Amino acid sequence: MSIMTQKQHQSGFTLIEMIVSIALFATVVTTSLGTLVILIDANARAQSIQIAVNNLAFAVDAISRQIRTSTTIRCGGNMNNISPGPGDGTIVSGVNDCPGTNSRNAIAFTDTRTGERIAFAYDDSGSYGKIVRKVDPPSGGPGTWADLTGSNVDIVELAFWVGGTDYSGNGNDADIEQPAVTVYVEAVVGDENGLGTRYELQTTVVQRKYDL
Repeated sequence: MSIMTQKQHQSGFTLIEMIVSIALFATVVTTSLGTLVILIDANARAQSIQIAVNNLAFAVDAISRQIRTSTTIRCGGNMNNISPGPGDGTIVSGVNDCPGTNSRNAIAFTDTRTGERIAFAYDDSGSYGKIVRKVDPPSGGPGTWADLTGSNVDIVELAFWVGGTDYSGNGNDADIEQPAVTVYVEAVVGDENGLGTRYELQTTVVQRKYDL
């Protein structure tokens, strides 16, 4: 009888193979995490810019909607001309055109529904430009200027072109144009890292109330 000796071999990884595998796994995980961080940062930046753009669009839409339902539109040079001091004075009354190249940085009008005298203006007195709004109650007395755009929107220019505000029969200056306002806004919208994108918005609004 012959006795056969069978050698048993145990299969597995050697120490070197384990080290190489762990190193490769760590490289893949590190690369993936880096890509994920970049995507999260890009998404946060995109959301920040979108919020700022929405803020800018809201401001322009608010101006347009209120002009559309207004009367007695007056174009002013700046916020101090449209609401002269000292301090926060009342918004000036009356009508005034600023056609062609004579754009102005402020506008005032009367809301036909509430009787309030409302003004919008460009304010660059701080570290960034902004659109401000003021409402004088119909009972009299001045309102206060309030910011319409946030710090993530730097307003570079706010311009108004106004035409057709003079009422028919108002002497030799009477016209036959329905009052219309063109609003132009140029702004730099930035993210949390201070990277900015320049936007330009322009719209033309015609007063609904018949005025010919």
